[in-house]
Amino acid sequence: MSKGDPILDSLNAQQYEAVTAPELPLLIVAGAGSGKTRVITRRIAYLIRDCGYFPWQIFAATFTNKAAGEMKRRVCQLLPHVPEHDLNIATFHSLCARILRRDITVLGYPLSFTIADERDQLSAIKHVMRELGISDKEIKPSYAQDVINQCKIRMLEPSDVGQVVQSRYEEQLAAIYEAYTKYLHGSSALDFEDLILMTVKLFTEHPEVLERYQARYRHVMVDEFQDINESQFTLVRLLTAGHHRLTVVGDEDQTIYSWRGADIRHILDFDKYYPERLLVHLEQNYRSTGNILQAASCVISNNTERFNKRLFTDAPQGAPVLLVEAETERDEALAVAELIREIQMRLRLPASEIAVFYRTAALSRTYEEKLRELRLPYRVLGGVRFYDRAEVKDLLAYLQVAFNPHNTLSLLRIVNTPKRGLGDKTIEKLLRRARERDTSLFAVMEEASQGGIVSPSATTALRELVEHIHTWNKLASTLLPSELFERIRNDIDYDASLGDPNQMEVRSRIENLDELHRSIVAYEGETYEPSLQGYLENVSLYSPTDELRDGEEAVTLMTLHTAKGLEFRCVFIVGCNDGLLPHGRSVEEGRLEEERRLFYVGMTRAREILILTYCGHRVYYGEPRYDFPSPFLNELPAKGVLRVDASRTNWARLVHALGQSCFAAEGEEFELSKTKEEERENVRSTVRPAVSRKVPAELVEGRPGRTDLLGKRVRHPLIGEGIVVETGGTGKDRYYIVEADDGSRTKFMARFAKFEVCDS
Repeated sequence: MSKGDPILDSLNAQQYEAVTAPELPLLIVAGAGSGKTRVITRRIAYLIRDCGYFPWQIFAATFTNKAAGEMKRRVCQLLPHVPEHDLNIATFHSLCARILRRDITVLGYPLSFTIADERDQLSAIKHVMRELGISDKEIKPSYAQDVINQCKIRMLEPSDVGQVVQSRYEEQLAAIYEAYTKYLHGSSALDFEDLILMTVKLFTEHPEVLERYQARYRHVMVDEFQDINESQFTLVRLLTAGHHRLTVVGDEDQTIYSWRGADIRHILDFDKYYPERLLVHLEQNYRSTGNILQAASCVISNNTERFNKRLFTDAPQGAPVLLVEAETERDEALAVAELIREIQMRLRLPASEIAVFYRTAALSRTYEEKLRELRLPYRVLGGVRFYDRAEVKDLLAYLQVAFNPHNTLSLLRIVNTPKRGLGDKTIEKLLRRARERDTSLFAVMEEASQGGIVSPSATTALRELVEHIHTWNKLASTLLPSELFERIRNDIDYDASLGDPNQMEVRSRIENLDELHRSIVAYEGETYEPSLQGYLENVSLYSPTDELRDGEEAVTLMTLHTAKGLEFRCVFIVGCNDGLLPHGRSVEEGRLEEERRLFYVGMTRAREILILTYCGHRVYYGEPRYDFPSPFLNELPAKGVLRVDASRTNWARLVHALGQSCFAAEGEEFELSKTKEEERENVRSTVRPAVSRKVPAELVEGRPGRTDLLGKRVRHPLIGEGIVVETGGTGKDRYYIVEADDGSRTKFMARFAKFEVCDS
């Protein structure tokens, strides 16, 4: 290897091979943390400096503007004489827009075409649906938008809608797609997917234009090739059809966007399209410690759709991967928050170097609450805080109005949510009347609901809403807050107003509402005399108005999908339970391997500390449900993984041991257990009685392997009293089934089940 060369210096053997490879189709399979960006930027610089390319002759596509900006910066550092604007490093959409701005006129569009964003697209779809006489109650515009985008990704015409969705609305969706296409064309507009689709059309229908761009872009490069969809892949093949000078970089183990059109076969079957291809594996990981890398490698090795690559590192083994077992989801969240506090205090890790990952956004609520309780600053990446999410704020506003109908701020939020035909002009008229009479908006709404003030249709809508509010206000003093929440949610049919539950965004919003209900149930279980007023005050304390300032140190919370491309010194992956990770719906749809890849992506974001957590049971709508650990946890290696019980571990001692990075196989060198006093305090703080139940005087832990509880009458805080009617399993999988006095049966894992044995 060359010494003192800014481009070729400090590359390992595999990286050097990739940077200097001949100009044949080159597939670089870059494992997590293997220096992918370094290789891409140095290959671009190498092609310019040593292979006779001008900067503008390389077409380099990325998937984010941030990645494109970083690559440009690095290339210009390697080649100071190259102006940044000469580099064609950008997203697919940006590069295609540049092409269309030069040549779209041959397709019948002006060069001044408009690019419609998602909101413009949705507005256009609503317009054509009105023109076609298709009600948004029949087909949600957002659902039609998703179908149209999926068709464009796959380069399908309106007549091919059936290849994307099979339903009784197929003909209507095809009509919407066709009318939408004509409407955009008439408006001289393209949406985001059109930018690529129309470039493909330009090259296909006008070969002379394609030849010009093939001659201009003498080398094509694609980053994150595993995420490429059908239209993008077609574009790449068209541009390289004349010369096959192509470099693609990706990792099949990080293909996690199939729902956005990504197809893993593009990278796995690359040699079918380019038989002469060269293959280079980047297998040396520069990010994670040995234990983290070993754990992640063991998990992903269970996938079948992958290359036979083995990552390795020269880094020390480091601290073991922690696997934290908790009894409930609240215990799990508390353990995470306390660990974060100890890691910051004892290891001096900045909050910005700590991240919490979860499979679905709805899971963030419990962790946010515990972080707030310990006064630990945090930010939610890729979304807003749980209590600031639109659907959560909507239902909380309904509860506020049920408690106090004259709360005008909350009433304004819900008066036309969901849509009930009360437009802005009607609401402004009511507000003006309230101001003139110096009374509340609700008082005016009561008056207007009797007729004569607003239109007949608005009067009817107001009458129905006012009657609901009166009913909810009366029920607020008799129902538990969780029961009132469900009553309101059903009365207004809020879930249906969100759209098609098959859409990922809609499913996520419904999950957020389910999580809000669980938070109310949890409040009731922890409060001696729960009330609607008490819950609303509780929420207000958990919703501080002071937001984090830019650059302020904070723990980062995000979904696993959002975590792609990031790295942190300390990573928590929470909610590692079957049904959550892997997600039950994905398993039903046959995407177990993609779920494992998602878990792998999360694990490989960690540089020094990786902590995986799960709990024994969660509460769903007031009912206990046992949660099995994620099957992915069974794929972890025996060595380099330390399993700890949240209820028995002294976090300060554990974190001190993490800092020493020298655990024994079973942790014998460190005393990680709590003292007896800490154990007693743990019981007092974590075992909460249900409303109006006495706290058990003595708790007996059902230990794995114990059989003498069979037939015994026991008491548990979640279900009250019952009989142990069945035991089974062995070791850590041993369980009890308890039949409560009402005949219902609940399954408890022995290692989590803390029973009080009743007197016979």
